[in-house]
Amino acid sequence: SDITQLRVGQRLELECQTDRDSGAFWIHQDKSGTLHFIVFINSMSRATFSSDQRTSPRFEASKDNTNYRLVVKSFTPQDEGKYFCMMIFNQMLFFSHGQPAFLPVTTTVAPTTWGPTPKRGITEDPNLKTPEP
Repeated sequence: SDITQLRVGQRLELECQTDRDSGAFWIHQDKSGTLHFIVFINSMSRATFSSDQRTSPRFEASKDNTNYRLVVKSFTPQDEGKYFCMMIFNQMLFFSHGQPAFLPVTTTVAPTTWGPTPKRGITEDPNLKTPEP
């Protein structure tokens, strides 16, 4: 799936299509790899967020036929990571492919230097230019 490039404050809509009508969980995997429960949407479209809440200040959840939808209302850096839809059939867990959602990597331009610059004492790290996945 495509990496979704986002801006802070943007609304993000994610969908999970299924051929079963048994409810769906939405899970967020943050940048450190930790998994977070967001919501369970049952077959009657009733959403249950963490701490048994019916609504959430950060998310909306709904169901349309067999299409389960999650909305991140206003994207923040803490919302970066991958989003998974999960279902339970016959006591087995089924996960969707993770949908990546990341803010653009901000790159800083090095200042222009004039004339020859001595390299002595400068350790060059080849990994510096690679942003964290």
